[in-house]
Amino acid sequence: MLLGTGDGTFQAAVDVPLPAGSYPSSVAVGDFNGDGKPDLAVAIPSSNHVLVLQGIGNGTFQAALAFGAGSRPASMAVGDFNGDGKPDLAVSNTMCWSCSLSVLINNTPVP
Repeated sequence: MLLGTGDGTFQAAVDVPLPAGSYPSSVAVGDFNGDGKPDLAVAIPSSNHVLVLQGIGNGTFQAALAFGAGSRPASMAVGDFNGDGKPDLAVSNTMCWSCSLSVLINNTPVP
């Protein structure tokens, strides 16, 4: 990850640790826990999960939380799909014989 400096340039790259064996295919950004800090959602096709890393606010993240997302999640979009004011995730799944779309509804209580 490259953190911005505020003048159009970036700091040196910072590693964001993921669990061993994770091979990310897509990343989305949203405030999934409602604390005002950007969080990361990472699609991991090999495990059929989306990992959510809650942002601390200084460019680092808490340990990943895993959520089932269908067969081989490949790409994601963030939006409020049920109109409750919280960001949800739409995830495209690419298992060839069962291509599908999963919608992960955010049920995190608003602080």
